[in-house]
Amino acid sequence: MRQLFPVLFGLLLAPVVAHAADEPKDAPIDEGDFDDTKGPGLKLDDEDDVGQSVKPRGPGEDTAELYRAAQEKAKDLSEIDEITLWEGYLKKYPDALFKKRIEQRLDDLERGLYAARTPGLTAGPTAVDAGRRELNLAVPLQFTNVDPRTRARAKVELGIPNWSTLDAEFEYALRRELSVRAAMSKDLTNRAINAGVKYAVIKSARTGSLVTGGADLKAFTDPGFFGLHPWVGGGQRFDVLGGLDVQGSVGTDLEFRAPFGPRLEANLAAELQASPVVGIFLETSNDLKPWSYEDRILMPDGTLQDATERKQMRFFVGTFGMRFMAVKPKDDSGRGRVNVALAANVPYSSNYWGFYEGAVSLAADWYL
Repeated sequence: MRQLFPVLFGLLLAPVVAHAADEPKDAPIDEGDFDDTKGPGLKLDDEDDVGQSVKPRGPGEDTAELYRAAQEKAKDLSEIDEITLWEGYLKKYPDALFKKRIEQRLDDLERGLYAARTPGLTAGPTAVDAGRRELNLAVPLQFTNVDPRTRARAKVELGIPNWSTLDAEFEYALRRELSVRAAMSKDLTNRAINAGVKYAVIKSARTGSLVTGGADLKAFTDPGFFGLHPWVGGGQRFDVLGGLDVQGSVGTDLEFRAPFGPRLEANLAAELQASPVVGIFLETSNDLKPWSYEDRILMPDGTLQDATERKQMRFFVGTFGMRFMAVKPKDDSGRGRVNVALAANVPYSSNYWGFYEGAVSLAADWYL
C-alpha cells in the first residue's frame, strides 16, 4: 500500500503541473506596445511593433502579457481614456483571455463617469441606469430650453437701432422629466412675465434622445394682455468630438387681444463641444404670421396698414456664438456648472419689426 501513495500523488499532481507549464510566463513589456502619439491605449493596429513575447496565440486572441501591459498603461489614464483603451483592446482581441474581467471594468468605469448618483454613494449597483441619467444638452440662447432641468439664467442683449433687454429665468425640475419655470423676457411683441411647464415624453442618456412638450402663460405689460405659448420640441446628441447637440421646437404664440394675433414659430439649434470647456453654436429663430385679417395693423413707423395687404409677416433671426464653462460641475448630473455664452444675432429675412436689425447677447446659465 505504501508503494501506491507516490503513484497516486503523482497522478493527482500531473494536471496541475501541466496547467502551470501551459501558463505564459512574465516577459518584459516592449515600449512599442503603446502608441502615445495617437492617444492613450495599446498600439493595436501594428503587430510588427509588438514583441514576440506578447504575440497573440491566434486570430482574435491575446496573451496574459498583453493584458498586463494594458493594465499597466491604464493606471496612468483618466476614466474616459481608459474606456477608450479597453474598447480598442476588445475590438482588436474579441476572444481575449480576460474578456469578462475587461467588460466588468468597462461597466464600472462608465457608471463612475456618466451615472448621476446620489451624493455619498459610489459607482456600482447604486448607479443610475444610462436611460435615467441627465443628458446635459446645451441650452438654446434664443428659444425655450427643451430639456427639463433645474437652472437659473440671466441674459442681457443690446442691439440696433433701438433694441435692449435684460431677461431672467428660473427653472425647477420637479422630476427628471418634468419642470416648471418662471421668466421675465422681452420678445417681438413687448415685455412679458412667463409661467410655464414642460414634460419630456422621451429622455434617454443611453440614446441621447429627447422629446418634450410644454406651454407658457404670458402676461404682457405694455400694452397689457395675455398670451399662451404651446410648443413641442426635441433634441439629439451625436458622438462628434466632445458631443454635438441638435435640437429644435415648433409652436405658436396666441395673443388674446383685438385683433386676435396668433404667430407661428420654428426654432433650430446646434452646438458642438469643441473642447471640455468651449462650445460653438448656431441657431435660427423664425416667426411667421401667415394669416390675413380685415383689421388694420400698426406699423413700426406709426402708420396703419390693412393686414390683407401684408399676408405674411416674417422675422427670421440667425444666431452664432461661443459658450464657455466658467465653473465646473460638482457631479455627473451637471449641478454646480456655470456656462457663459456670447453671441451675435442677425435677422436674415424679415418684412416687419423694423426696430430690430441685430444684437449682441451675453448670457449665463447656472445649473442647480
